[in-house]
Amino acid sequence: MEPPALVAEMLAAESTQASREIRLQAATPTQPTPVVIIANQKSTGLAALLSFFWCGLGQIYNGQFLKGMAMMFLYPPLLWFGLVSTFTGALLAGGAATEADAAAGGGAAILGMLTLGAAIILWIFGVVNAYRTADRLNHEQHASILALR
Repeated sequence: MEPPALVAEMLAAESTQASREIRLQAATPTQPTPVVIIANQKSTGLAALLSFFWCGLGQIYNGQFLKGMAMMFLYPPLLWFGLVSTFTGALLAGGAATEADAAAGGGAAILGMLTLGAAIILWIFGVVNAYRTADRLNHEQHASILALR
């Protein structure tokens, strides 16, 4: 055999041995396969901000669709009725010609302020509830991920 042919034959034998070793290593992994868990966490700040600007939107973001829709439909009429009744009652009471008209205007203003207060309470509840619900959902998801390990 010529020397270059001998070298080529030795290189081919080494290449075959190396490929067997690579295949053997690939067939028997030494490390466990990592598990990838993709967590879709809710942003507590975004949930609160959404409810701050539109009552009920943070609840919908958190997956509480019915609660969010109920708050969305309840808040605007409460706010509108509260504002209109308060200002109408104040105008009626201020420009009343008789004591009975002044009392009726004052009653309407008080009813309006109570309704306006209910709207403000609902709005604050929506912001706080959206924040706390997002936080609770994140903690539950974190606990379930830790339980998988």
